Amino acid sequence: MHEHLLTSDPSREDRVKVHWWYLKTAKEKLQFKALCKRGLSPAMAVGSVSKPGQYPHAAMPLSVQDNFPSTPGKAKMERNNYFGFTKITSRWHSSISAKFSFWLVVLVFLLAFAVFRLKFSGIHTIGHVSLLTDPWVKHVKHSCHVKRDDGLVVLVTGSAGFVGSHVSLYLKKRGDGVLGIDNFNNYYDPSLKAARRALLEKQGIFVVEADINDAALLQTLFSLVSFTHVMHLAAQAGVRYAMENPGSYVHSNIAGLVGLFEACKNANPQPAVVWASSSSVYGLNRKVPFSEFDRTDKPASLYAATKKAGEMIAHTYNHIYGLSITGLRFFTVYGPWGRPDMAYFFFTKAILEGKTINVYQGPNGVELARDFTYIDDVVKGCVASLDTAQRSTGSGGKKKGPAQLRMFNLGNTKPVTVPDMVKILEKHLKRKAHINIVSMPRNGDVPFTHANITLAQRQLSYNPTTDLETGLKKFVHWYRSYHSNSDKSRSRP
Repeated sequence: MHEHLLTSDPSREDRVKVHWWYLKTAKEKLQFKALCKRGLSPAMAVGSVSKPGQYPHAAMPLSVQDNFPSTPGKAKMERNNYFGFTKITSRWHSSISAKFSFWLVVLVFLLAFAVFRLKFSGIHTIGHVSLLTDPWVKHVKHSCHVKRDDGLVVLVTGSAGFVGSHVSLYLKKRGDGVLGIDNFNNYYDPSLKAARRALLEKQGIFVVEADINDAALLQTLFSLVSFTHVMHLAAQAGVRYAMENPGSYVHSNIAGLVGLFEACKNANPQPAVVWASSSSVYGLNRKVPFSEFDRTDKPASLYAATKKAGEMIAHTYNHIYGLSITGLRFFTVYGPWGRPDMAYFFFTKAILEGKTINVYQGPNGVELARDFTYIDDVVKGCVASLDTAQRSTGSGGKKKGPAQLRMFNLGNTKPVTVPDMVKILEKHLKRKAHINIVSMPRNGDVPFTHANITLAQRQLSYNPTTDLETGLKKFVHWYRSYHSNSDKSRSRP
């Protein structure tokens, strides 16, 4: 401890220590050091470098100085009382303790306040963006406001997607409370999702921009709102893209599904869940039309495999936790605001731009066929599934009885070959397509799809009414209008 100031005299060393610590400025300490080296006593050295009365303990005898701390922040208390200096040290110690106690109380209060705000005001952080609680919570609750008797309160995942945006708008217009969630990924042009989001916001639907794998966010949403139903449409779509980015399918279609089921089973009360599987689960099944009772253990793509895994996971959460779960196997959904990765969509774009389109053929020149299903018909099937879903039987993660578990095909039952679909587009676009016939690659596609919808007709009163001719006419009208408006927006200064 500053050995250059000390001597071999222990008592002098102690006094040097005491006086060194009570000097306030560097200048005083340098002068003190010099005077001590010249042989002045520590007390006299302090008196020389300071103002009169500035350090009253400097002239005290060593017995009194010993009552003062050699280390700041600590005080000694002795029985003797030399001219009242024991009282001085006691008061000094009490002052320090009082200040420490005061700031400790302030710190505890601030921590308690922060925890209170986090728990009851909906503070949540997504990525690096902190959601300022009050406005965000207000948007969430306002979006979930019900405007009809016995209305539903529905969390729609993938709400800025194709099917999700249509279902959300339908529910909101009939008076249900709707909250959306979407991660706005770049699998296809994010501007299309942004435009769908704008449509939802005009109808009072708030869309939370987040990933369904964010467990903390889901917990926050379920603590703010008692959802009666969850319409789970968020997923990584596309058969061919799975060969480029397989991890995204596991992340969204398996991990995301499990995360959502976890949030639902922990909720009290538990919501009923309707979720989107896919007709792709039928894979290499050659029996047509495809029935919900057919085997689905031969998927032809990773996408199909993740959807099949999702069906098994749904069965598990229904069996263990009492979640009411309805799965929907969609068959080639098309229409306005559709996905740009679908053949009818990018064929339309290519034909208008005068580009060549590749039309696949199966083995032996067999034309591929799809059970094209118009978006309005699919929406009616989704809403009917919500309306007929029974309540979950669990509470806080514990099952109290058997729960409903269903699976339905939502198709049109009238497959159309891809070349015939192209002819319909040519008619409504008033353009001739430049076609290149190629063999179907091994990328996970299947040669045909055909839905048996008997079960959905019987239990959901599902009855598709839009044929491909009518549906594509509506799509072409929307496509021209959307891109015309987009071009005008881009041309504005």
